Amino acid sequence: LASQWSCGVCTYIQPSANSTCTMCGSKRSNSAKPVTVAPEPQDKFKVPCHVCTFINDLRSMPKSSTYRCEICGETLKVPTNDKELRTSRSAASSSTPTTGNS
Repeated sequence: LASQWSCGVCTYIQPSANSTCTMCGSKRSNSAKPVTVAPEPQDKFKVPCHVCTFINDLRSMPKSSTYRCEICGETLKVPTNDKELRTSRSAASSSTPTTGNS
């Protein structure tokens, strides 16, 4: 568990050492209360963006050598040696319904 603080303007959770919000640039107010964030249960298909904190679901992304955040476009830190992850993503992308007349 890490001690952090929540921005009073955008609510983005900051490391305790930050004096300004990395998301919106607002200065930390004296009334900012520390928060303690417990890690969420691990789902290897859900990868948080280290920039904007959006939780990306890899099952909904096309197979690629570089995975990018759906919101900000930052490169995601994804384990590339996980066979189950590659297989499930391939299955999800190949089961996308097609449109048009057959």
